[in-house]
Amino acid sequence: MRGEKFGGTTADCHESAFQLSSVSIPAPRQLTVLHVTTGLEIGGGEVLLMTLADAARARGHNSIVVSLMGDGPMRRRFEAAGIVVHDLGMRRAIPSVSGLVKLIGLIRHYRPDIVQGWLYHGLIAATAAVYLSGRRKKTRLIHGIYGSSIDFSSYGARLYWAFRAAAWLSRAADAGVYNTMIGAEYHRKQGYRYRQETVIANGVDTDRFRPRPEVRALSREQLGIRADEVVLISIARVDPMKGWDRVLAVTERIPGIRLLVVGQGTEAFSPHPTRILLGARDDVPELLAAADLFVLASLFGEGTSVALTEAMAVGLPIVVTDVGDNALLAEGCGESVSASDEAGLERVLTSLVTDPARRAVLGDAARRKIGAHYSLEQSLNAYDQFYRSLTP
Repeated sequence: MRGEKFGGTTADCHESAFQLSSVSIPAPRQLTVLHVTTGLEIGGGEVLLMTLADAARARGHNSIVVSLMGDGPMRRRFEAAGIVVHDLGMRRAIPSVSGLVKLIGLIRHYRPDIVQGWLYHGLIAATAAVYLSGRRKKTRLIHGIYGSSIDFSSYGARLYWAFRAAAWLSRAADAGVYNTMIGAEYHRKQGYRYRQETVIANGVDTDRFRPRPEVRALSREQLGIRADEVVLISIARVDPMKGWDRVLAVTERIPGIRLLVVGQGTEAFSPHPTRILLGARDDVPELLAAADLFVLASLFGEGTSVALTEAMAVGLPIVVTDVGDNALLAEGCGESVSASDEAGLERVLTSLVTDPARRAVLGDAARRKIGAHYSLEQSLNAYDQFYRSLTP
């Protein structure tokens, strides 16, 4: 998985072929992948899609993103990266015949090698459109699932029925891709059955997300944080699964800290002297540079948090709940507690807040773990290998 580039060797990735024993071997052909996702809001799944599509485009592949719903803040990021974006104008969780017809037309127009659905409504739309497009024999259909167990009581009934419909349609797809073993096991138990499946861990751009001590002081100054304050950061959209109420309650009780609260919708939280409410931000690497510790208190549903792996790449120690693969990531790099253990969360946070030497050791281990096992290069190579195993 390491050391290769699309289109040639590491030493000369711009050549159309490379020489081996005087035999010219054609480079792998470029792939066109059309991604169908639910919306363009800012969340872990959308950020992961953006990262993969942008990196694949940089390697010469053609990535198209289709959103069921209309404009959202992620659209600007995709388009700024040169990724073509279409939206179908659907309303949240409400099927649209006109939207489906438009998606069918896009598949016929782009003639993609792969159509990959993201999130349950995206899986359903992608499956229906591929079969109705007349390209089922030429275009491979993949279901991308990037979460684990769901507490359906926290959402409307439409999500439950979309989840069940996606399980039934899993037999119509060529393959399924997960980002955690826990997520794969949960969905199998719920009736998801794929002809082929794989687990590909999230990949982090370690050039963008890396320790940046040179920007730490400036970031803190801009945020109004003193040099001697211990700064915690939590990054997640406002959603029942993310456990924001617990994070806010616990950190209010820990003296001498500041909490950076980042994510779509978080700007509306109640003000408190311990917290800085930032909402959705584009300067996440700079915000992470200002912090000393990352915390994520998910209650359910997490596969692997994108924000968590980015924080680790920056060299932050982590405190997480044992949801999805988050506890696995925390081994040797921080602490994990049960999702129901509020007292335990407070205890481990307080312990790390008061122990800068241990934070430094754990943060260094976190950075090394990401570089060794969760780099963007590794993830892209795994996706490329998986896509090519399905295409002629």
